[in-house]
Amino acid sequence: AGITLVIAGIMALAFIGFALPRAWQTAGQDEILHYVRLGDDLYRHGLSQGDTLIVFSPHLYGFAIWLSHCVFGAGLVPARVPGMVAWVTALWLAYLWGRGRTRESRSGAGWPLLLLGVGCLLPLAVQGGTIVDIDNGFLVALLFLQCWTVDLLVERRDWRSWLGAALATTLALWGRLTTPTILIPLFVAYACFRGSWRTGLVVAGALLAGWLGLVATWG
Repeated sequence: AGITLVIAGIMALAFIGFALPRAWQTAGQDEILHYVRLGDDLYRHGLSQGDTLIVFSPHLYGFAIWLSHCVFGAGLVPARVPGMVAWVTALWLAYLWGRGRTRESRSGAGWPLLLLGVGCLLPLAVQGGTIVDIDNGFLVALLFLQCWTVDLLVERRDWRSWLGAALATTLALWGRLTTPTILIPLFVAYACFRGSWRTGLVVAGALLAGWLGLVATWG
């Protein structure tokens, strides 16, 4: 198991090696350059000019770009770092999710590694991780986390899993309001299918708590 984790970690880090050359290319038409400007304004002025900061989604992505600028300095490449980190996180979560499933079914542990390897070489992943964009980059990791925690809640139905699904939903909503919300009825239907209507209610309660978490932390 230890060797498998090391191999998985090397594969996830190798994704950065594939993505870095793309990160130094000039901005493309598929990038949301508004968020480049947003991150730069936050880096140079902080929240002192908050009234002039226009965002089309909750602020988590803008804050992530701001943090990247604080660590790596100004420029387009640092603005792309959150997307690369998000895709590495998403690939790692996919591996851990698959690894947990293989343990439950006692099937071979090789296919989660294969999934991780294919993901690291996937042009779509490299492209999505190296452009300034929410849906194709930053949001991917947040949705993976939300899906994984909901799946754990359906399987375990304990308070830790319930809290994890609620917190993951709050975090996903801080990245984008629409997609995590659209997934809610699908999550509830999945819970009812895998468990029962009571399981569906448990999942619905956790997702509602996630929305209340966004309301409580907003502003």
